[in-house]
Amino acid sequence: MLSEGQADLLLETLPSLLHIQDSADSEMLRWCVERMRREMSQGLPGDFIVAQQLATMILVQALRVHLSRKPKVPSGWLFALADPQLRAAVGAIHRAPGHRWTVDTLAREAGMSRTAFAVRFKEVTGLTPMAYLTRWRMLQAAEKLTTSRQSLAEISWALGYESEKFFSTMFKRVMHRSPRQYGREAADAPLPLRMPWQAARQKVKEPETMRKIVRQVPCPRESAIADWLPDADLADAFAINLTKEDAALGIEPLARSALGHPAPWFRALLSVRDLLVRPFGVKSSRQLRELAASDGATHIDFFKVISVSRDEVILGEDDRHLDFRASLLLRPSRDTDGAELIATTVVHCHNLAGKAYLIAIAPFHRQVIRSNLAAAAMRDWR
Repeated sequence: MLSEGQADLLLETLPSLLHIQDSADSEMLRWCVERMRREMSQGLPGDFIVAQQLATMILVQALRVHLSRKPKVPSGWLFALADPQLRAAVGAIHRAPGHRWTVDTLAREAGMSRTAFAVRFKEVTGLTPMAYLTRWRMLQAAEKLTTSRQSLAEISWALGYESEKFFSTMFKRVMHRSPRQYGREAADAPLPLRMPWQAARQKVKEPETMRKIVRQVPCPRESAIADWLPDADLADAFAINLTKEDAALGIEPLARSALGHPAPWFRALLSVRDLLVRPFGVKSSRQLRELAASDGATHIDFFKVISVSRDEVILGEDDRHLDFRASLLLRPSRDTDGAELIATTVVHCHNLAGKAYLIAIAPFHRQVIRSNLAAAAMRDWR
């Protein structure tokens, strides 16, 4: 499975909509969905694991279709992997990030001249080969800082840096914080990492004070949906600190900023999700939007607003397969003199179809929540 940062790297390359028309591709995806339905209905040992693998197969096949269409101006890491020559160079970086790579050695891996390789790599990924190498190394370093007990010296040496000081300087340049600071913050559920192509597209370096940390927290017991927590099939909460000026905007504007501006890759995920859940009778995102446009209720994106109080917005949807509630709660911060916004999600499944839906969205759910909160913070909640 991809780490959280690597998942960002993949998801940002997806189109907002992928329409699969080829009959052979459609048949393969149809078989996966039908097989998933059977796994979830028969109750055999290991059914959840099989269903997860089928969901992965569906995503991979959709990505293959996307790559096979060869747009006029391919851009991003995913298209570098689709290019046979660049794939060899990128694969070499991924396999041995600590090797003493140069543009010349990477060009040899790709079977290209130095100049042709450098130009082609920049055209496709938006980065020079060495800039991509550096950022991939920092991504690996970030993962090691949060998942291993290796010392900083061991991590820097494994990634090709003989000087721990120089490694720390490069890490801070890419990640906007020192390795030690990153490690401390990561222990409290950090913001998804900045990916190579994102850094390439952003012209102005983001100051340290603008980085907003999203952390996982216990589900707040003061929330109006706290009574939904017992026996939930999914329940989690994420928080982000607010300044006093941010908090003064009020809970409704904050909720709309957090949920009303989904990233393009989220639309792509909805397309995959709709494909997965169609056989189970769960409403598609299009059906939810059509209902939102006609039911006369208040919505944020296609999420129905169930209630609004001074400090909390509750959204949700109920159907015969599952009920879900989402809460945006504004409360005083326990760490600063400002406030914090907590996004809580609770899901109760009624049957196997509801559980199949949960399997389809669970791998990306936490990523979506964190990304939405972080993106809203970067917009200053506008």
